Amino acid sequence: QSNLDGYFLTLSTNVKRNDDGSFTEESAKLLEDVGQYSRLWHALFWASIAKRFRVLQTDLGLQRMASRGLLTQTQLEILQGLELSTSDQLKLAPLQWMLVRSIRAMDDGVVAGDTATKGMLLKGMNKLRGSYTKIPNKLAGRMPLAYTQFVQILVDTLVLMS
Repeated sequence: QSNLDGYFLTLSTNVKRNDDGSFTEESAKLLEDVGQYSRLWHALFWASIAKRFRVLQTDLGLQRMASRGLLTQTQLEILQGLELSTSDQLKLAPLQWMLVRSIRAMDDGVVAGDTATKGMLLKGMNKLRGSYTKIPNKLAGRMPLAYTQFVQILVDTLVLMS
């Protein structure tokens, strides 16, 4: 959650504003679009992990989400037209949309288009990807390989010393 918040903070602090500090129409539209993509990503992410939500990855689930306003008809058609090896990869499309929409906004002058801002957005997206890939392992209760190797060395050393 904090990585997603960091991405939004970077984006929202670098958008074009009116003289009174409020968002311009283009800025508000950008933030609304990116927020919608993140909500869709969140639903598809948990659908890829939790069995009870897997139905959301099916055509019927996607159509239902479209009927409830979670995604547009165009997005539905794009997701249904993707040729993926597994339906678990559906969650990647909204993440890509978030980043592409942000970069296009830079090109259009809605977001500060300097290298530092672009770098922060890319770094934020990479941190987000890095953090969400760890969640399935934590839910499965797996230990990092280095920890198990370290314990094995300690046990072997204890056995040799005794």
